[in-house]
Amino acid sequence: MEELEKTRRRGYAVDSEEHERGVFCIAAPILDYSGRPRYAISISAPSVRVSDRHQQEFVRLVQHAASEISALLGMNFASFGLLIPDGGPRVAPE
Repeated sequence: MEELEKTRRRGYAVDSEEHERGVFCIAAPILDYSGRPRYAISISAPSVRVSDRHQQEFVRLVQHAASEISALLGMNFASFGLLIPDGGPRVAPE
């Protein structure tokens, strides 16, 4: 449960070979107009080809794509108290 809370706070999930050996994945939620996660978008790559720099770029890209698609579905991040740093949604600090 701790990892789920961490994922919710930062706005994306990381799978570093937990599901499949040799595969690295970053995923972000796509939110509908009510702010509920309905879909997800992800980027996967062979782990041996993913540096720390690549990981940060993947996070930025997947969060940007998720926020763009969410906006098309009617999501208004500001009305839900969400911030969009570097193009991706995350929970605003309390």
